[in-house]
Amino acid sequence: MISSYLSKLSYRSLLEALFFVLLVCIFFPFATDILLAIVFAFGLEPGFVKVSQKFKIKKKWAMLYIMLIFTLFFGILFNTALFRIYDLALGEEKETTFNLANSFFRLMLDRFNSLLVYADPYLSSVGIKLSSSFDKSSTQFIQTVASHTLTFVAALVGNIPRFVLDSFVFLCFLIFFLLRSRKLEKMMVALKPTSSRQIDELTAILQDSGYSMVSSNFIVGTVQATITTLSALLVGISEISILFSVTFITSFIPVIGAGPISFLISIYFFLTEEIGKGIFMLVMAIFTGSIDNLLRPLLVSKNESNLNPVLCLIGLLGAVSVFGIPGIFFGPFIISVAVTLFRRYLEEHPAS
Repeated sequence: MISSYLSKLSYRSLLEALFFVLLVCIFFPFATDILLAIVFAFGLEPGFVKVSQKFKIKKKWAMLYIMLIFTLFFGILFNTALFRIYDLALGEEKETTFNLANSFFRLMLDRFNSLLVYADPYLSSVGIKLSSSFDKSSTQFIQTVASHTLTFVAALVGNIPRFVLDSFVFLCFLIFFLLRSRKLEKMMVALKPTSSRQIDELTAILQDSGYSMVSSNFIVGTVQATITTLSALLVGISEISILFSVTFITSFIPVIGAGPISFLISIYFFLTEEIGKGIFMLVMAIFTGSIDNLLRPLLVSKNESNLNPVLCLIGLLGAVSVFGIPGIFFGPFIISVAVTLFRRYLEEHPAS
């Protein structure tokens, strides 16, 4: 009788393990999307709770309203930017874009070549001759840049279906984790991997790091992207969706941030001898970059604000190499949690 019970138990355990493995295999292609949904769920949970308490509505309705607004706004914006990039690089405006880029690169190379010619007497005195060799390779340089740009845009546009699918999976799991957050937490306590107090502490650390990452990056990124886009509109650049999307994405990169976008635009105006517009965009580049230092300390926690920016940059680059574009979010979150846990360990186990 005992052997029969053990045999049934072993078959049941084997069947459970088999279906668990099959479940993992089914969802493995979306592992990055699921992990990203977990990070955002930890980050958004405190915010939804605060909104529901302030406006006295259920958390699920606060969550649905806010997520619907953000999904529509950023979804329409990013998709418009992708299709606009396609039109400019591979669509009907391909020739116009190529001619404009070609003239810009030639103008940039001519300016640089003039600088080399001016400096040629001084360079020749130390045995360096660059102007002639640079002039011969300028056309090849333009062709190489154009070829790589078209290849990049074609790959970007080709990944649109995958991007839409990943976004859909991410949103589904994000909603699931947010709606079932309490039940999932109770399930963790029931499994008893550790004490309930330690689970609460770990949950608080994850929520704090996630909230700092999501709230600060999204608010700062949106403000920087809005200022950059409005500034570009004032000087006659009308590609709103592309400018906003690119600036918003680059704002997540530590140390670099969103300032270089306005700086690159200012360089373009300086090269085309539109000095007033160039100075204006240069000032806006400095102002946009300083917003990060003004707003972020007001939005992030103390642990987050004490993180070394160079460490965050290296971690972000590593996360991007492992996870792709979602690594922009994973990098700061993982570093923040790891540093907080390490500091907590040092506080609990001081060196004797």
